[in-house]
Amino acid sequence: MNETNLSLKYLIDQLHKEQTLTKEEWITLIEGHTPELSEYLFSLAREERHRYYGHDVYVRGLIEFTNYCKKRLSVLRYTEKQRQRTPVPPVRSRYPKVL
Repeated sequence: MNETNLSLKYLIDQLHKEQTLTKEEWITLIEGHTPELSEYLFSLAREERHRYYGHDVYVRGLIEFTNYCKKRLSVLRYTEKQRQRTPVPPVRSRYPKVL
């Protein structure tokens, strides 16, 4: 492994440990990436994923066609009540939960 890859690997280790990089460090890491470094980064990401979620698979989906909510559904992000800065009461869904 050459000196450049070692310094980039150090940045990846720093990101893994401290969970933050400076803007310049991000630029250096992105511009200097190689397939070898990508595989190292992905292996660390897999370790983190397994630490929090194990080998389970979680799927979540929501399709929004607009940010306007006329019925004040709790699943939509932007409602008229939220625009007015008042809390929106929870709304029971008529659709069953999908597990």
